[in-house]
Amino acid sequence: MGEVYRARDLKLGREVALKVLPSLFTDDPDRLTRFDREARLLASLNHPNIAHVYGLEQGTGDVRAIAMELVDGATIADIIAQRALPVSEVLTLARQIAAALESAHDAGIIHRDLKPANIKVREDGTVKVLDFGLAKALESPGEASGGATNSPTLTARATQLGMVLGTAAYMAPEQAKGKAVDRRADVWAFGAVLYEMLTRRRAFDGDDISEVMAAVLKLDPDWSALPADVPEPVRRLLRRCLAKDPKRRLRDVAEGMLQLDENMSLASMASVAMSGVRSAEAAAEPAPRPSIWRRALPIASVVVGAAGITIAAAVFLRPQPVPVGGVVRFMHVPEASARLAVTQNYWDLAISPDGQSLVYVGLVGQSPGLQLRRLDALQATPLRGGELGFGPFMSPDSQWVGFIDPSDQTRVKKVSILGGPAVAIVKAKNSITGATWAGADTIVFGVLDAGLHLVSDGGGGEPTVATTPDASLGETSHTHAFAVPGSSVVLFVTVSKAPYIDSAQLAAWDRKTGRIARLKINGTRPRYLSSGHLVYVAGDGSVRAVLFDLDTMTVHGNPVPILDGVTLKASASANFDVTPGGRMVYVGGGSRVRVERTVTWVDRSGRETPTAAPPRTYYYARVLPDGSRIALDVRDDQQDVWIWDARGTLTRLTAGQGADEYGVWSSDGSRVISFSTVNQKSGLYSSRADVTGAPELIAERPAAYPNAVTPDGKSMIFRSASGATKGKNDLFVVALDGDHTVKTFLGTEHDEFNAAVSPDGRWVAYQSDLSSRMEVYVSPYPDATAGQWTISTAGGSEPAWSLNGKELYYISPDNKLMAVPIAALPRFSPGVPVPLFDVSTYFFGGLGRNYDVARDGRFVMVKEPQSSIGGMQPITVVLNWLDELNARLPKR
Repeated sequence: MGEVYRARDLKLGREVALKVLPSLFTDDPDRLTRFDREARLLASLNHPNIAHVYGLEQGTGDVRAIAMELVDGATIADIIAQRALPVSEVLTLARQIAAALESAHDAGIIHRDLKPANIKVREDGTVKVLDFGLAKALESPGEASGGATNSPTLTARATQLGMVLGTAAYMAPEQAKGKAVDRRADVWAFGAVLYEMLTRRRAFDGDDISEVMAAVLKLDPDWSALPADVPEPVRRLLRRCLAKDPKRRLRDVAEGMLQLDENMSLASMASVAMSGVRSAEAAAEPAPRPSIWRRALPIASVVVGAAGITIAAAVFLRPQPVPVGGVVRFMHVPEASARLAVTQNYWDLAISPDGQSLVYVGLVGQSPGLQLRRLDALQATPLRGGELGFGPFMSPDSQWVGFIDPSDQTRVKKVSILGGPAVAIVKAKNSITGATWAGADTIVFGVLDAGLHLVSDGGGGEPTVATTPDASLGETSHTHAFAVPGSSVVLFVTVSKAPYIDSAQLAAWDRKTGRIARLKINGTRPRYLSSGHLVYVAGDGSVRAVLFDLDTMTVHGNPVPILDGVTLKASASANFDVTPGGRMVYVGGGSRVRVERTVTWVDRSGRETPTAAPPRTYYYARVLPDGSRIALDVRDDQQDVWIWDARGTLTRLTAGQGADEYGVWSSDGSRVISFSTVNQKSGLYSSRADVTGAPELIAERPAAYPNAVTPDGKSMIFRSASGATKGKNDLFVVALDGDHTVKTFLGTEHDEFNAAVSPDGRWVAYQSDLSSRMEVYVSPYPDATAGQWTISTAGGSEPAWSLNGKELYYISPDNKLMAVPIAALPRFSPGVPVPLFDVSTYFFGGLGRNYDVARDGRFVMVKEPQSSIGGMQPITVVLNWLDELNARLPKR
């Protein structure tokens, strides 16, 4: 279709592909007029698997060229000429091609010339379909939209026999006959491409164009050429795509892929279940039991419950997969390099509306990032473009993942489910408190201390206010929005100044009428199912369901408990999600989420000396210099600060109404300062370490987290996102006596937290995202503007001082405890960081420092249980969950 050149767009400074049109087209004014009109439509296509058309360019004289996205990589034709592709890789490529076709078809655009040579695969595995819709764009006004002679390849390259045959081999029969075509012509071509990827031969071939056309019109592909390992669902998909009669052909390739994925998932689960059944039977044999059981255990443990195994096994024994009746459960265990992150104030996992993909937040080093597990795959992989992200939510078409930027919680971004550059959606005036797609191109999101807002998902638009908290009802925020698919109703949560989980109330808003209905139900994270159930997380951490009428926005009857323990009391996070059709994912369930961590001493060589502290869900540890007492943040049955002492006693220190956390010792060891809620007032509280007397309020301030007390005991540095730059963590200093005045120590447009004061009180170490990554810095105290030194050399977090001030420690991104020699006289001078030992078996989560240093140089660490290292907590996936829900709460 003309010569192709690599060029540079001087206006926008980007590399492009220029396809110079032959004189056959440029000499025809009517054809050029038509192309210009069609090119505008093609340029509207915006999909990660479609090479973008930028427009028609005018060169010197009569030269015309199409400016298109420049795609590096090999075509599928090149790839299959070099090697055979495994079925799994073929299906990965096919899904991306199908997604491109679906997007274009929804926009009313048909490719008309889909073939392996028009599909490129970048080095990162991303598929790009080229020349979308150009067959129609290059027609003259009088030409029919079908027909072999109207193909851009046949007309522009008629002298090149290989190109002619190449195009004819993928033409649908109706297209070869010159009839008008619709999206089913692309479905045919998709089937021909899929067949060729599997067999490395064309479905319809011949020595010349007449033989190729005859094969297309009269012959079936050689089905025996398909490799033996091609599953039956794939074979059925091929036959449906390559039906010669358009009326019998698959009408929509995306629907075909969805059916394929569902059948493949069922077959895969059945195979796993049967492996478990057979292994269990073999394990019952006396003699070989030990060795067989060791082999069977990893497979059998994937499916939970005998009922799930029985149901799946029954399906496996049938000749062909059929829809499964009854509930099926299985588990996904996160990889060691990206264990499940529990972010506490946000949601940690989401399932796509089509039920095919699970996205969750994995902790990679010390950074939260999105992990993608397709349910037909064996493991999760990092979602490219979402390597730094949390709070995932899915688009209605299951093609995009929205998320919050952890480096700036006022920003919402989105990334393709296939991976790619993240697209910035909006920057709010305060921290984002949940987001949801409302329709194909609109996002509804909540903002801290404000209502819901609307913004286009294309990015760059200004958000508009949708709801306003009712001050007369004590409301301060509207959060955790969920737009009901196919409806104008948006479920959300109203919050007051009281602790979140206690004040959270469910509500519904109609986007069309503006009416708000407050449902008088305490809960968060609402979801609506096609069965008519509203599902949510109650204040006790359980998942409950209640019947809900969308038309009147009213509930009927009483809520019924469905799952227990998907979140901790006093925590805003809710580790569950459910599709409208009833596929569910959750963490925990059946009991409180409890991770049996232990507390241990570790010397500089990495040698451990365990304490006798009982296993609990420990987070942050702070030790007195003499090592006699350790303040611990415990987050299992309830979130409180406890004290472990050398006598072997674990004593609960706090008992607030919400989350009591981040305990920090006073300089004399007589008190512990924490963030707590007492009498509905949240802020910094000082409690006596002997557990006598009432806690003293130091500063009433939302989300103020203690970091370090100065050696003189007069002040404390804390972190909070309530500074000048909303959504960014700044460092503040509060006086511990007198009127408790608060001053800013370090407030910038970046995140600064985990402050540590040197033993002489002259320096403050902290971590900041000042550069492109988190690093450790030191600034003078009390004037942070007087200087700044970079301590870490390749990323770092959680700094701590040695008790003599001669060393500074931090955690590197590759999970090493680093030691940096410090010379403070005559001027501050950091040395070269040296690794001490690996910390990958210890717990590092949240935004606080998870370890501390005693006077003798030992470190107190929180150790993960061996069973949870690398996974921490599994994610349970439930299929056909509506069966269980309807049984517990049937429709009226």
